[in-house]
Amino acid sequence: MTTPAVPRGGEVSLLGVGTLLLRQRRAIALCVLVGGGLAAAVGLLRPRTYTATAAFLPGGEKDRLSQLQGIAAQLNLQQLVGGGGGEASPDLYVALLTSREILGTVVDSGVAVGGRRMYPADFLEVPAPTPAARRERTIERLRRSIGAHAETRTGMVNLSVKLRSSRLAGATARRLLELLNEFNLRTRQSQARAERVFVERRLEEVTGDLRAAENELQAFFQRNRDYRNSPALVFQQDRLQRAVSLRQQVATTLAQALEQSRIDEVRDTPVISIIEPPLDPAEPDRRRLLVRGIVGVILGGLVGLVVALAREFMGHSRAASGDEYADFVRLRRDALDDLRRPWRVFR
Repeated sequence: MTTPAVPRGGEVSLLGVGTLLLRQRRAIALCVLVGGGLAAAVGLLRPRTYTATAAFLPGGEKDRLSQLQGIAAQLNLQQLVGGGGGEASPDLYVALLTSREILGTVVDSGVAVGGRRMYPADFLEVPAPTPAARRERTIERLRRSIGAHAETRTGMVNLSVKLRSSRLAGATARRLLELLNEFNLRTRQSQARAERVFVERRLEEVTGDLRAAENELQAFFQRNRDYRNSPALVFQQDRLQRAVSLRQQVATTLAQALEQSRIDEVRDTPVISIIEPPLDPAEPDRRRLLVRGIVGVILGGLVGLVVALAREFMGHSRAASGDEYADFVRLRRDALDDLRRPWRVFR
């Protein structure tokens, strides 16, 4: 056997690396072929998946909030009416689509496919020792099958559902959008209900203040029938009139807000606008065999280099010290025998 040429002083030259690669070219080529073949085989053996996509725009509350902006500062209602923010962030809808609230409802109620009700725990084939554990595992598995992201420039939310069945992927995407809309409706109706209660209470207080200010102005007129000849009385009348006008304006705005809250409390119109409805995908997802093959070839090449270096090192060690290498081979053989017959260790 030819002794491998090892550079002196631990230096590595390009010529030495090239010599090593050429010497171990068969091992490296074998690892490259095995890596690429395994990657392609994995891609071919994996079940085909289908991805249903959808896109929607979140509904805003700008019209209703604009009606309350005039009174918000006076009554310290900035937080209640949203602080003038306009509408909910699209990122909120992204988080809702993968939240336990939405996914748990999908797992419990299932999806409608061709007139049948199918449950994710069944078509995802989730094993678990108990029903509660199966429900939690199904939620996590379903969450991994869902992709959602918001576009910063347009505010549009994109949804994707990847499953092994085209009909199940489309039905699950439609069910997610349906539950998202129902959740938003319940949330906004609950918020409108709380706002109505608050505005009703505040309107009662402002109405009482308005009535008191009007009574005070009425009493002033009864006491001072000819007040225009007195500058002091004219000033007092203007002050009382301003107090009445301000409370009238506040009461009018609150009354409008109360009516709008009552409308929102029973409103059942959709709060999201579907831009791209979720349809059953006609074709399966691409297997990406070329990409997988390239990755497999690269990984196989790296493994081949490691194997080549190991073989080169072992060959050099065997040539440099035959006795030491013979001891290593013997001890390795004894260790393997001990693994096959562990009772021999205690002798």
